[in-house]
Amino acid sequence: MAILISDIDELRKRLLYLGQHFNIDISNNLSILEDENIGTLAEDINEIEIAFPDEIELISYSIADFWKYTNDLESIINPNKSTVKTNSICQKIITLDEFKFEKLNVSQYTFRTENYSLSIIEHPFLIGLIASKKGLCDDNYGITPCSLYYAVELEYLNEFRLIEEEENSIICRFLFHICSRIGLSIKIGELFEFSDEYYDYEEEDSEEDKVQTLLITECELPQYTLAMDYYVDALSIQNEEIKYLYFYKIIEFFAPIVSKKRSYELLNLKLDTLSVKKRDHKYLESIFQLTRDYDVSLKDKELTNTVLCECVDILEIFEYLPTSIKERLSKVIKFRKDEYLHLKGEKILDLKKELGLYLYSTRNSIVHAKSNYQSTGNECLYEDLAELNIFMSKLCHCLIVWNGRQAREYQV
Repeated sequence: MAILISDIDELRKRLLYLGQHFNIDISNNLSILEDENIGTLAEDINEIEIAFPDEIELISYSIADFWKYTNDLESIINPNKSTVKTNSICQKIITLDEFKFEKLNVSQYTFRTENYSLSIIEHPFLIGLIASKKGLCDDNYGITPCSLYYAVELEYLNEFRLIEEEENSIICRFLFHICSRIGLSIKIGELFEFSDEYYDYEEEDSEEDKVQTLLITECELPQYTLAMDYYVDALSIQNEEIKYLYFYKIIEFFAPIVSKKRSYELLNLKLDTLSVKKRDHKYLESIFQLTRDYDVSLKDKELTNTVLCECVDILEIFEYLPTSIKERLSKVIKFRKDEYLHLKGEKILDLKKELGLYLYSTRNSIVHAKSNYQSTGNECLYEDLAELNIFMSKLCHCLIVWNGRQAREYQV
């Protein structure tokens, strides 16, 4: 998309607005527009270079993006340290360094509905404008107003608008989806604020690889739940023991509602038989037994078994367990380690129960003081904990997806 001759006046007007309100040097842009050969040159101009203050280089934006970002700039607001918005675009700063952005091709993930789209971008224009206006930049310390940041961008495609709570929810769901795919934490960040501390920022050279956009569908974004925040937090933790506890916290988060749902369903089955079954003492005692079973399912030792039995196809994620645990499970349950996909019925229930014991014991070995804890022999070996956390990430992702497809009264 090139500049049309008919757009020159509007382009000049928008550049002047940037210069007057956002501390942007537009002298170079104006000199190009005032060139006597602009009529011939216009068709060759496909990008606009913006001179944000204290940037090492000019930052280029396509003509289409320039029109998009400079449309209705009078409405721009900075409601908090993370967000810059106009009437049609919301940009939120995310914590993601340049190496990860390039290596993991984070920009390829895009979610789109008929009303809005979500994507991860570098050089967020609107954030750059606010940082420039507020003077949150200093080239002596490598603090740049635009190239320093990455952002998640929500762009409205028509007159439809989400309320703020809905915007935050869909952004969290979008970031969770990407985190679960790349295995790294992406969190909402903030505009840089100066302190007396010395900050060193070096720009690394990287190849610009063209990547195919990965369109995310609605069904791939589970309903927002606080467990998503725990999940992203877990990915950001380097200590494997603490990371494990964060993942285990997600199991504890979902277990009560899982137990309640299962108990309600069993109770309903009992009540369904009232029309054909005599209400005797045996029938009433069976209802009491359901409540006792429910109480047992809420005990710490049973939490993991509860979610494994009700929410997860354990055979599909069995491969992610550490080899040491797979070998122990195969000996206890009596199956060949490489034939786990052929397990049926009671064997699968036994596998879930035994695995739940391993996960619970591992949790206890971390939580309790080493001097006081008595090993049961069911704990994960410390050297295998990083691999177990890979399994835990898969398990917790399954729980979040499970929660998202439940009826609303059974969602956490």
